[in-house]
Amino acid sequence: MAQMICTRRIQRALCTSSAQVVATTPMSIVDAFTHVPFQGNPAAVALLRHVEHDFWPLTDPALDSWMQRVAAEMNLSETAFLTKQGNSKFGLRWWTPTEEVDLCGHATLASSHFLWEAGHADPALPIHFETRSGALIATAQGGKYRPGGWIRLDFPSEEQSQVLTQSDPEFEIIGRSLGLPPAQLLHVGRNRMDIFVEIARDVFDAHFQPTQMPNFSALDDVENCRVLSITASAGGEADDYDFISRFFAPWCGVLEDPVCGSAHCLLGPYWSAKLGKSTLTALAGSQRGGMLRVVIDGNDTKRVTLEGQAVTALKGHLMAMP
Repeated sequence: MAQMICTRRIQRALCTSSAQVVATTPMSIVDAFTHVPFQGNPAAVALLRHVEHDFWPLTDPALDSWMQRVAAEMNLSETAFLTKQGNSKFGLRWWTPTEEVDLCGHATLASSHFLWEAGHADPALPIHFETRSGALIATAQGGKYRPGGWIRLDFPSEEQSQVLTQSDPEFEIIGRSLGLPPAQLLHVGRNRMDIFVEIARDVFDAHFQPTQMPNFSALDDVENCRVLSITASAGGEADDYDFISRFFAPWCGVLEDPVCGSAHCLLGPYWSAKLGKSTLTALAGSQRGGMLRVVIDGNDTKRVTLEGQAVTALKGHLMAMP
């Protein structure tokens, strides 16, 4: 009798444990824009299987607060949250440690890799994401995703809408934060979200080695900016890329974003026009490094294609549910 009671208790414990696992959220940390673990840009990706309603647009302060706390716990530049809305269709939202953002390239790439690798989406079908920036589509190169393969992201073009000159207060602030005189700021442009600065390659090499940072306190007076990109052309024909950049986002709680995919929705059209190329290879100059391709379709100026690889660094389950 005692043995029978003990067996039943074990069975109940196992059933309870299984139910808890089913109720938890699968989560991975995926390194994006690289095929090498611990390089590129890491993103946490979580599939919220318990959220049964449309994920975006969605007004749920309790869920939003929970997602923000999870992103702060992950403490990566972005944490992506997914909900399944149909066959190969998902709601997607992105959070930094301090706020939700409208667009993120590397966490979308990481989400695509996560969904295909874990079997949550058919690797032979494109994935359609519904986001704050509209519909985004991920397609596997070759028609079927295989780990380590290239992923194509159909993103909105975010071309510059304003060129900043020395008469603009932000021009001086940015130069001061970078420690550069006005003459070394070859071009300063901005769109609805970001600002970018082109500098000469020798200036980039002298002032923006991976461990060198801008004066972040000087950037406090820059308004309506998500990411500040510092960019320069390749050093010569021996380089296997077209331009190099670093990305700083203190306004979003991220001092440096190792590889900012969405910033290339601004940088891609700029460098495409300047270099006269429709396909460009972009290098990230951060400590983690990273590389991606940007494709500009001259017949569709409203879209940009970002291409990159991804690799899973960690798999697990998020146990603390909302």
